[in-house]
Order: sequence, then C-alpha cells, then structure tokens
Amino acid sequence: MGNRTKALVVRYLWLNGPTPASELVRELGILQGTISASMQQLEQWAVVSTDVPADRRHGRSVTYTLDRERLQQLIDLWRAFVTDGDWGS
Repeated sequence: MGNRTKALVVRYLWLNGPTPASELVRELGILQGTISASMQQLEQWAVVSTDVPADRRHGRSVTYTLDRERLQQLIDLWRAFVTDGDWGS
C-alpha cells in the first residue's frame, strides 16, 4: 500500500464498510490532509470509490467504499512479483 496511513485506511474500511472521510480522520487520529492524499492514491488504484465525483467534492462530505475484489487483485499481483518476479502482464 505504500505507507502506514493507506494500510490503516484500508483495514478500517475492510472492517467497517463504507465510511465518511470525517469518520476516518476522527477514528484513525490522522490529519485530514494526510487522509485526503492517501485516499487520492487509493482512488487512482481503484481500491476505493466514493459517493461524490472528484469535481464536486469541495465542501461536501465524502463516503469511501473499499473494493475488496480490486484489493485482492493487487495483492495477488504483488505476491506474484515477490515470489516469481512476474507482474502478470
């Protein structure tokens, strides 16, 4: 996942389901800006999705949902690379 914040967010979403960004900040004790930067990366990887499109978020509450299937795909790719040196083209 790249860093501790992303791992904590993914774990929280795995255990708790769809979660507003404000709850992630409160429950994980991580600054909003740090959560936001991590969520942008997770969205780019398609590991999380939101209920509000990126271009309409200013000033709005956003709820994040974990895509468990996509997460498993990335885990499988990483495992293949680590064990075989194969990215699975």
